[in-house]
Amino acid sequence: MNNTLITYKDLFSWGTNELQAEKNTSEYESKYLICLLFDIPLKKFDSILNTKAKNQKLIEKFISTIKKRKKGTPLAYLLNTWFFKEKKYYVDKGVFIPRPETERVVNATKNL
Repeated sequence: MNNTLITYKDLFSWGTNELQAEKNTSEYESKYLICLLFDIPLKKFDSILNTKAKNQKLIEKFISTIKKRKKGTPLAYLLNTWFFKEKKYYVDKGVFIPRPETERVVNATKNL
């Protein structure tokens, strides 16, 4: 990937494509990784897609993390961070990773 003058959309597309063959959650993981690394609120993700990603070190970290993720390391363990219900939590190998399916169940039970 050419790292010069790329947008968050470029990063998102590249990350999603890299993970596509291995993961059925490639869009979700690519989006979360961008938000975590670049400190972008999840709610604002769609609005920043055409913005240039300017921090070269974070771009390189994104690329290296996607490559490690492609090899099978859980993304949450790579970042020691994961979101659940729009809150950020610390996770490591001794902690269960909050799953999107769990979040959907929690949201569904609120409507009962």
